Amino acid sequence: MADLSVQQERGPLVIRGESGKLFLPDEVGARIENMMLTEDATLRSVVGPCPLQPDKRNGGAPTFSRVHGVFHCLLQNGSRDILLLHSGVRVEEFQGWASTWKTIIGESAANPLVEAELTDDQVPRFPTQFVATPSGVIIIPQGPKARAYFYDGTVAAPFGFDERPAPPQPVGPQTLTDLTGSNSSGYHMDGGVMNPDFCYGRLGTARGNSASDDESGILERGGVRYAAYWLDYWGNQSALSGRSARVSWVQESANAQVDLLPKQVLVTSVSPGPAHCIGRGLARTQDELHSGTQKLFELPSYAAEGVFNFATLPDNVTTVFPDNIPDSWVFKEPLDTISVPRFKLACLAFGRCWVANTEADPGRLYASVPGRWGTFVDGDDLRPDPGGHEITGLHSTSAGLLAFTEVSTFLIVPSDDGQRFRWLTLSSTVGCVAPSSIQTMENGVTIWLGRGGFYGLAPASKDAAPTVSKLEDPDNLLRRLNKARRLQACAAVDPKSGEYRCWVPVDGALTNTLCIVYDGDNLRRRTDVDAVAVCVTRDHRQYVVAVSETVPTRGVWVLDHQQHDYTPGARTSMVETGWIRTPDSQRRGSPTTVWLWLRETQNASLTVEVMRDWRNTVLYTVDANSTEQAPLMYPADDTPDFWGTAELGAADTTWAKRRPYWRRVWVHIPDCEVFKLRLSQTTDWEFIGLSFTEIPHNKGGASTPP
Repeated sequence: MADLSVQQERGPLVIRGESGKLFLPDEVGARIENMMLTEDATLRSVVGPCPLQPDKRNGGAPTFSRVHGVFHCLLQNGSRDILLLHSGVRVEEFQGWASTWKTIIGESAANPLVEAELTDDQVPRFPTQFVATPSGVIIIPQGPKARAYFYDGTVAAPFGFDERPAPPQPVGPQTLTDLTGSNSSGYHMDGGVMNPDFCYGRLGTARGNSASDDESGILERGGVRYAAYWLDYWGNQSALSGRSARVSWVQESANAQVDLLPKQVLVTSVSPGPAHCIGRGLARTQDELHSGTQKLFELPSYAAEGVFNFATLPDNVTTVFPDNIPDSWVFKEPLDTISVPRFKLACLAFGRCWVANTEADPGRLYASVPGRWGTFVDGDDLRPDPGGHEITGLHSTSAGLLAFTEVSTFLIVPSDDGQRFRWLTLSSTVGCVAPSSIQTMENGVTIWLGRGGFYGLAPASKDAAPTVSKLEDPDNLLRRLNKARRLQACAAVDPKSGEYRCWVPVDGALTNTLCIVYDGDNLRRRTDVDAVAVCVTRDHRQYVVAVSETVPTRGVWVLDHQQHDYTPGARTSMVETGWIRTPDSQRRGSPTTVWLWLRETQNASLTVEVMRDWRNTVLYTVDANSTEQAPLMYPADDTPDFWGTAELGAADTTWAKRRPYWRRVWVHIPDCEVFKLRLSQTTDWEFIGLSFTEIPHNKGGASTPP
């Protein structure tokens, strides 16, 4: 019989996080799975998930095609609740509890708002990207045929313009480049043939004839050129067309007042734009031979005033424009814009939309015009990485815009003059491999997945610049990652618990089968959902919504919620300790009793597995089928009313806050160096901590448990 007088009590061990290291403090576990931190700082088994939209009429949830992305936001001053899903070859919007999904972008058979051909396959790619702006959502499907789209809750269209109009064709006295001949051909409408009640011609440089005593005047030779551009519903501007041929006039004198000599020009072949074009602008040079500049200037509209005067031609139908606007009326230069490139990533920062990873130049970063998300000016671009590596992530923080390649991290901030931007290199060795893994926690720490694991960037302070640091690597995760598909990783920060959750593909899986959880201090893991993409609803509900391909099944799921008409499949939630007694392993001991500190939950018992001496093979198990008494998940001397069995409203039913309690477990681990416990259950349970008693052995020899 062991000498109980020399028993020592160790603990309590309040285990909240895990680590993959071999030597750990007793308060750090080796594995914590499907357990989440509660408001009372305990660990409770994960509940749910439940389907977003159960079909009560047909007895089953809706079916979906292969899922690629999900996103939620509020538009139109919070009056439009938008939940978007990229499923198969369609981007759809959720229409409410009792309705279906409305196709926003997709094939013609689905009657979409925008007809497009989207990619639907299993090739490793980033999840579909979404960016919320004050006026709508930028939708960025991935794939060789994909381009970006914009949806404001009512209207959907391609994002900006990826092509430019053809040059217009002006008709005037001459459309040649020389200045010889007469002014009698083409459309000229000078004072000799035009109705003065409408207006005389105004183009050209005219002066009085100082060599003559009469009222004769002279029109100097000159000419102008034109260009056109498109405007969409949200004010985005296409790239300018090429310049037209010059329409010109020769020097002309007449025995008439000077006002009768200038000309008019008819601009023809003004190209209609794509379907989302609602207006077209014309730009014209001033008299090229007398103004001293070759710049283009915007032409105002004749037919509209106020808010309707947003374009020279406020429609997408008219192809001609009679130009009778003098040079003194044109002074505003049009934006020197470029066509919107096809890109994979986007982010809002500094009042601009930043896009990157384009087809033509994956290492270049483009900034839009402030407030006009789909308008990009030539020259407003950066190449932060001198090596030209592909940009793999963008994220806005309080310090500035983070831009990542796979091997570097940069911080983009406004330049000192406030007119342009500059960048700082935060790391030349650490980058990001999955753009959807980048999230910022409530404490300001930004976390992402890199080649070497998870990394964090703490916000800068007055005493220190922001620095990149590596997080713990649970269970040697890097060895298990499917490197070909790690770019698919996705993450979200739960607004209720404050946890950072990132789903990654491990063990050769094609989807994200493992969720790594970081609460700011500790790491855990979850396996309840294989999330392809995840988002947080930006309304009062604060749901974490995930789309899955396999577990539970393909569909849209609300995490950490449950409902009565759906029961998720059984899964194991566990707390596995590290190797206890590691600091004292050179002196053997005999643990005799383990005290579990739990909180009452259900009418069931825990399963306790015991391992010893650095071997992960189970020595023995204490459960409902063993000879030892398994620890109940409630105090046997004061049995509570259980959810699902107690009758609501009965006289003997009282609902109270669940109480913590201790439960003793006899263990038989004689003369061990170290030992490990694995606590598990497939139903609801809550863990607070544990302690144990042991008989130490200062010398060799065996001992027997009491």
